[in-house]
Amino acid sequence: MSTVQSTHRDVEEVRELLLKRLPYELTDIIMVEAQYFARLSTKRTIHLTVQGSKEPLNNAKWLYLISKPIPEVYNGDHIVPTKVHSVRFSIKSCDQGWGGFSEDKNAYRNSYTWFEASILRPDEPSDPPPQWIIDAARKPINVNNLPGQGWTELSSPYRRRNKRWLLQMNAQASRHIRHHEIKWSRDSGENESAEYDEKTGSGRGLGFTRELQADDRIALVARALYPGWENNVYSAEIEVAYQT
Repeated sequence: MSTVQSTHRDVEEVRELLLKRLPYELTDIIMVEAQYFARLSTKRTIHLTVQGSKEPLNNAKWLYLISKPIPEVYNGDHIVPTKVHSVRFSIKSCDQGWGGFSEDKNAYRNSYTWFEASILRPDEPSDPPPQWIIDAARKPINVNNLPGQGWTELSSPYRRRNKRWLLQMNAQASRHIRHHEIKWSRDSGENESAEYDEKTGSGRGLGFTRELQADDRIALVARALYPGWENNVYSAEIEVAYQT
């Protein structure tokens, strides 16, 4: 099924039409209720095998996909804070298809291949961006210390995660390629104590969307830990919905 993405300009034109007959406050309510936001999408379809045994300490970290920068929003001639309403991640992946505990086969718990989401914020916006950003936009890159100089990686509220947010676990010991979709909104994870849902393997995303602002980029990092564990990534997409 194909979908039509609303661009920044599309949303602005609809807003301008509504403002001809309605006050600003009511126009905003209508746009939010209709979920009519500008959407910024970044996709990659490349098969990457991330192997724990091939990295120092058997701990593999690959930046599979990095988003475009979140745009600035203007009110007339003035820049106003960009309000991100949701982030949708789409991932197709599987692990090596064997290993682990027999009782955990096809389950998400105790899986040692997974994905993390990171918020990268530039100390100062730059055009063109630094070389490591250009490289990551072209192809997956191996990362030991992310980000590069001049960038800050924001910390998640889940302290055991060491800055990044847990996004998605792979089902354990299964060669079946699964398609996972994870959507984080501004209130995601607020009423949940666990970091992820054991039934779906999806992270809760507490605070992620609220932290985002203009010029931030979102990094999707594929992980594999310990010898024998492999994270096979086939495709991924990051879609940011924001209010103009």
